Amino acid sequence: MESSFWRMNNLLVIVAMLASLGAGLVQPAQAAAVASSDPAPIQPDVHVALERKGEAEVLVILETQASLSATIDMATKREKGTFVYQELVNTARRSQAPLAAFLDARGATYHAYWIVNMFRVTADAALVEALARQPGVARIEIYNPPYPDVEGHDLGPYGQEQGPQAPAVEPEVQGASIPGYGHEFGPLGASLDAVEWNIARVHADSAWEIGIDGSGVVIGNLDTGVQWDHPALVNQYRPQIAGAASRHDYNWYNGGMAGAPTDYNGHGTHTMGTIIGDDGGENQIGVAPGAQWIACPGVGSPYVGPFECFEFFLAPTRLDGTDPRPDLAPHVISNSWSGAGTNYQAAIQVLYAAGIFFSKSAGNTGPGCSTVTNPGQWPEVTAVANFMQGDAIASSSSRGPVTIGYDQYVKPDLAAPGTSIRSSIPGSIYGTMSGTSMACPHVTGAVALLINANPELAGKIDVLQMILKQTAEPKISAQCTPFVDVPNNVWGWGILNVEAAVGMAQKMTFGGLDGAVIDGATSLPIPGAELIFEDTATNWQLAMLADANGDYWRELPGGTYDLKGQAYGYLPGMAAGVVISAGVTVTQDIVLLPAPVWNVSGQVTEEDSGDPLAASITFVDTPVAANTDPATGVYTAAVPQGTWWVRVESPGHASEVVQVV
Repeated sequence: MESSFWRMNNLLVIVAMLASLGAGLVQPAQAAAVASSDPAPIQPDVHVALERKGEAEVLVILETQASLSATIDMATKREKGTFVYQELVNTARRSQAPLAAFLDARGATYHAYWIVNMFRVTADAALVEALARQPGVARIEIYNPPYPDVEGHDLGPYGQEQGPQAPAVEPEVQGASIPGYGHEFGPLGASLDAVEWNIARVHADSAWEIGIDGSGVVIGNLDTGVQWDHPALVNQYRPQIAGAASRHDYNWYNGGMAGAPTDYNGHGTHTMGTIIGDDGGENQIGVAPGAQWIACPGVGSPYVGPFECFEFFLAPTRLDGTDPRPDLAPHVISNSWSGAGTNYQAAIQVLYAAGIFFSKSAGNTGPGCSTVTNPGQWPEVTAVANFMQGDAIASSSSRGPVTIGYDQYVKPDLAAPGTSIRSSIPGSIYGTMSGTSMACPHVTGAVALLINANPELAGKIDVLQMILKQTAEPKISAQCTPFVDVPNNVWGWGILNVEAAVGMAQKMTFGGLDGAVIDGATSLPIPGAELIFEDTATNWQLAMLADANGDYWRELPGGTYDLKGQAYGYLPGMAAGVVISAGVTVTQDIVLLPAPVWNVSGQVTEEDSGDPLAASITFVDTPVAANTDPATGVYTAAVPQGTWWVRVESPGHASEVVQVV
C-alpha cells in the first residue's frame, strides 16, 4: 500500500490587542459553518492501524452522552452510583438503535457500551469511512488492548504507545516458572513470620494496631484475574450476596462466562495480595486485610477488556451479566495496567461521578521525563510511582510531567514500594514481582483504610486524594522540570504514609456550603460557573461546577475557606473567610461582574514565504472563533478579558498555538 505524504509548512501568527469594547458577554465571531454532511473526525492512529493491518479496533463515540452533573448535589456514594448507572443506561437505550441497525446490516462485529455511549467495532477502511458519516457519530478513536504495568513490557508514554501488544491469553502456570510480562518474577519468597517490608514502610501495620484494617470497604481489581481461593485471599473474597445463585455472582465477571475466578497470567493474584492479602498466619502481605474484594480480568481475558470491567464495577452483575446492582459497587478500583493510545478518560470520569476511586500504576517507561502511561495522566486518576528498599526511586518508574491540552501538570501523584514485592501468586504460593504494578496496590489498600477510619469519606474522591497527598512523606527531585519541589515529577507529593493519612481521616468532619453564582449586572444565575474552595490553613483547593440553575452545594472538610467563582465572560468573584463547621450548612452567594471585552486582531502568514494565509482562529475553551481574510491573512475577534490559548489552523500547514493575555 502506498502512503501519501505532504509538506506541512509553518505558520507565522501575529497577534495584537486592540481597543476595549466595554463590559459584557461577547457575541463571538463564528468560523464558517461545517456542513452537516461532513464526516466525524477520525483519530490519526486509526489510519495508522488500518495501513498496518488492513483493519482496526475502533471506538465510535456518539454525540449524545449522559449528563451526570446532578451528582454535584448528592451526598452519598450509593445515591451517586444509582443515578449515574440509570442515566447512562437510559441514554444508551434512547440513542444506540440506529447505529446498531447500520452495523447489523453491514454484518459488522461490534460491542455496544453504556459506560460511555459508544460502540467498539472491528472495521476496515471502508467501514470506518462509512461510520464517520453516520448521523449522531461524534468521533472515531483507536482501541488497543491493555497490558500489565510490569517491568519490561510498557510500550511508551500515553498517546504514543504503539508497539506489540500483550497476548490475548497467557496460560496459567505456577510458582517460579511463571514467565509474566518482562520476566518480572524473582525467586520465590520464603515464608516470613512478620509484616512484609513494603507494608511496614508505608506504616499500614500502624493502622491495624488501632483497629483500622479496611473493614466495611469493597475493592475492585481490574487486572489479569485472581486465584480466588488462594489462602491469603479467599477469606477476603466478598461473601455470597443474598439471593445469588453462587458466591461468584456480583463478585466476578468474565464476559458472561460461567465458573470461578481465574488468573490468566499471575499478575492479578499478586496485585490483589498486596492490596488485601493475609492468610491469618505468617503471610501478612496486604495493606487492608479487613476489606473485601471483587475482580474483573480486563487485562488478558479474551472475553472482557477495561470498558466491560468498568461497567461491571459500576453495577456488578451475576456471572451471566444480568441483574446489575449499582448498590454493590466497590469503593475503589486498582488498575496496574496501561492502554496504548486508547482514551479512557470519559469512562474514568463516569466512575469519578459515581464516587469510585481510581488508583493506577504510573508505568515502567522511566527514567525519562514525560513517560507516565495511559490512563495515568488524567486528574481523576491517582498515579503511583515505584521506589525500592532504601527509598531510591526505581529507574524504570515513569516520570512526569503530563500535558493535557496546552498545559503541564504534575504526575505521578504518590510513590509506594514496588521493587521485589513479595505477594501471592497462583498455586497458593508466594513470590516477588517488581514494577509500578506492585506500587499501585498500596494506594488502593490505603483508600480502603481511610474509608474504614471515616466512612463519610466514601465517594469523596477529591478529598481522599487530598488526604493521601497532604500526609505523604515529602521527597524532592529536580530531575524533571518544571515541577521540582513538592510535588515533583518523580515522587509526586511523596511516599505514601498510611498512618498519617488515617490520623487525618479520623479527625476530619464535614459541613455544607451552598449558594448561587449570580451575574452582578443582571442578577441572573450563571449556569456551570466554576467554584474553587481554598483552605486558608493549607492553601489546598477543591473545586466544582454550579448546576444548570447557577446553584451549588458542596460538602467540605471543616475549616476556613476563601471561595472563588469564575465563568467565561466574567471577572472572578471572591468571598473570603467562609467557616465550615461539622454538620452545619452555610449559605454564600458569589457575584460575578461582566468582564471588559477586547478586540484581538492579527495576521496569519506563512513562515517561509511571508504570504498571507486563509486560516481559522479558535480561542480554546470559548465559543469565540474567526477566519482570516484570505487576501490579507488578517482577522479580528472580540473576546472578554482573560488569558486564552489561541489555535491557528490553515490547510497544508502545521497548526500553531499561541497564548494571548
